[in-house]
Amino acid sequence: ISSESSTSSDSSISSISSESSSSSAIPWFQAVSFQINTCTIESGTVDDTRDDGGGVLHINECTGTPGFDGQFLFENVTVQELRVKVDYRYEGNVGHSIKLQIYNYDTPGWENVTGDADDFNHTGASYTTVTIDLPADMTNYVSGGDALLKFNHVTAGTNTHDFYIDWLELEPTSISSSSNSSLSSESSTSSISSDSS
Repeated sequence: ISSESSTSSDSSISSISSESSSSSAIPWFQAVSFQINTCTIESGTVDDTRDDGGGVLHINECTGTPGFDGQFLFENVTVQELRVKVDYRYEGNVGHSIKLQIYNYDTPGWENVTGDADDFNHTGASYTTVTIDLPADMTNYVSGGDALLKFNHVTAGTNTHDFYIDWLELEPTSISSSSNSSLSSESSTSSISSDSS
């Protein structure tokens, strides 16, 4: 995990409410809210990230840096080894970099989850599922059951580029791909993998 300063005020962390339905009915492994900090939501809501194959959350890039920046809140998360699974499509540029970041409540601040230059490659019109391991020790990344993940387009954006999320979930790394049906209709066996669909 590498540290990176946030491009948005940390004061927004405590007020990340958004257009979601009641969080009491939402399982811990799915996001309860989404907040866009830079650029705009073209269409969709956080609810669409819980409906695999249904609607999508569509984020439009904007010019300037970051190209977009939005964060998801998960509630009732327990400290355990976790990974994040995202079914996404990015119609952008192979030279653009989108990083998955996690909020460290101890530091406090945002940190890159991987050391890679780009976590979400340009896919064109195809959806791809990527699975990324979160820090092995989640102690500093869960506070009162809350965990925050950010999708940060760290390079300059182009306003004709679009990022779509069809499905987003957390899952324990102890769950094998064969027993994962309770969390998701898709499965993955590697810590960072990419399957075109």
